[in-house]
Amino acid sequence: MSSIPSHTPVNPPPNTPRHSAVMLTTDSHRHLVPSLHTHQNHASSSSHSHPSQPPAPTLPREPPDPKNLASRISNPGLDPGANAIQATRNRKEDSKETKGMGAGKKKFTRTFKELCSNWKPEITVIMEPRLSGPKAERVIKRLRFSNTHRVEARGFAGGIWLLWNELRTSVEILFNHNQFVHARVSGGAGSFLFTAIYASPQDKWRRFLWQNIEILAAQSTEPWLLMGDFNAVLAGHERKDQFGRQGLANKAFRCCVSDAGLLDLGFSGTRFTWKRGSYQSRLDRALCNGAWRTAFPNAEVRHLPYTCSDHCPLLVKNNISPPKTSRPFRFQAAWLSHTGSGVEQKHFWEHSPKKEEAAS
Repeated sequence: MSSIPSHTPVNPPPNTPRHSAVMLTTDSHRHLVPSLHTHQNHASSSSHSHPSQPPAPTLPREPPDPKNLASRISNPGLDPGANAIQATRNRKEDSKETKGMGAGKKKFTRTFKELCSNWKPEITVIMEPRLSGPKAERVIKRLRFSNTHRVEARGFAGGIWLLWNELRTSVEILFNHNQFVHARVSGGAGSFLFTAIYASPQDKWRRFLWQNIEILAAQSTEPWLLMGDFNAVLAGHERKDQFGRQGLANKAFRCCVSDAGLLDLGFSGTRFTWKRGSYQSRLDRALCNGAWRTAFPNAEVRHLPYTCSDHCPLLVKNNISPPKTSRPFRFQAAWLSHTGSGVEQKHFWEHSPKKEEAAS
């Protein structure tokens, strides 16, 4: 596997909290055009502390080499007219419900900073920002992260932003794809693989993502966390239409999760992560392999309240301490030798609200 570090790894200071990650999708899945896969995969990486560092590698275009993992990743292209079709449909279909969305809106910046202030994530992923190029650079600069990496959006579709602070966490970008960013995270909680995912709204393009996840799984022995918008559901009850009827599970997605040996981390909070009118689905989730679950047995996923998007933010916390058990009742025999202790002990014993619990 070829890789270029996004910056020189540094060790977080002592007493640094363990990793937590927030994933925020700023737009909807209204524009169902295959704009996530083009002939050229644009990705950029920036760091205020290392401005001269080279961008992360894009995936190769030469014939596949079985010995090279990156060359086995599928990243197909489209015909040259795809971008023009996508741009036309976006302008026509952008409704009142989606006009207020996107990372370029003032409400997004304010809401994003509030989320970071409340939950203090060490790694943040923003999906479908509806921005690219210089406009994306300006917005990212306002978010005040020391290190950033992004896969460019295509018009209003696609795009993945990875944000982190260098003094707390080290992130090494391994490679990019139109539907995911694969990285290695190091810090106070150890090292593990992390894949930020934004799946295409179209099934014919998502199948390449499922294949790539299985390829990564076959080559990964390290703890591995996958988090993002998979644009598919694992079970019928994770989708509901306007009449309250359940939808169908995505069979290809289920096979991918099973064949890759991945586990769904579950969640607490609202049942669905995406809603549009009366349609609701759990499109966003966190998956992991057995090694990651063993390394972080008390990790949890929270569906945070909806904010400036029709997706709710996801929070993954892996620093959850096990619940404290009640301390056992203890009695020192030396207390009986103290003058008057018998009377005092009898008084407190008879009037204690936990008399029966202590006696048992």
